[in-house]
Amino acid sequence: MRMDPRHRWVSLLMVSLVIVTVAWSVNSDGPARAAEASVEQAITEFGKKPEQIKASLAAIHRLLRERPAELRTAALKHLNATDPTVRFAALYALALTAEHGPSMEALRPFLESKDVNERMRAAVSLVARGEKTALPVLINALGSDTLLDRRPPRSAWELAKSVLVRYTEKDFGLVAAQDGAAAVRTKAAWERWWTQDGAGLRWDATKRRYRGATP
Repeated sequence: MRMDPRHRWVSLLMVSLVIVTVAWSVNSDGPARAAEASVEQAITEFGKKPEQIKASLAAIHRLLRERPAELRTAALKHLNATDPTVRFAALYALALTAEHGPSMEALRPFLESKDVNERMRAAVSLVARGEKTALPVLINALGSDTLLDRRPPRSAWELAKSVLVRYTEKDFGLVAAQDGAAAVRTKAAWERWWTQDGAGLRWDATKRRYRGATP
């Protein structure tokens, strides 16, 4: 006996719905996995070609706005990558997303890196989050004319100047410094300040500034 065409159509439709339902139940975590992969790729595939650097940086900053926790996790995972580009991307992302706890702790070893770019990136991130032990790295950088891998490029002393003045509200003649020679002349005064007042510095989270032991 031949099946009514209408019944055959309904049967086919039901079979299709069952297949789709089963497939969805099996792959319901598909979107989450794809999202996770995109965060990983922002680190592992960073700037594979020179012309992709700008787009790669933009991708990390987009994730910083939209999914900072996931970006931080991916950065921690690849922080010690042997591929220098992946290592750069991981440190760059972690410096942007670090918070008190394991992520800030992971930045500390970079304060002693042989690479001035790594030292400065870690120091700036830590100082901006109330970790005063990173201040000496910036003070020491006042004697460095090394160009950092930033866009636009900046000398180490220029970055150190802007961060020190911003977060300590001290000067010692650094504000007026227009070149490395002038900046390095203030270094001794900064070192004395750190030796004398460093232990008593406290972080004012409201003002985002370092204050002395007494108001």
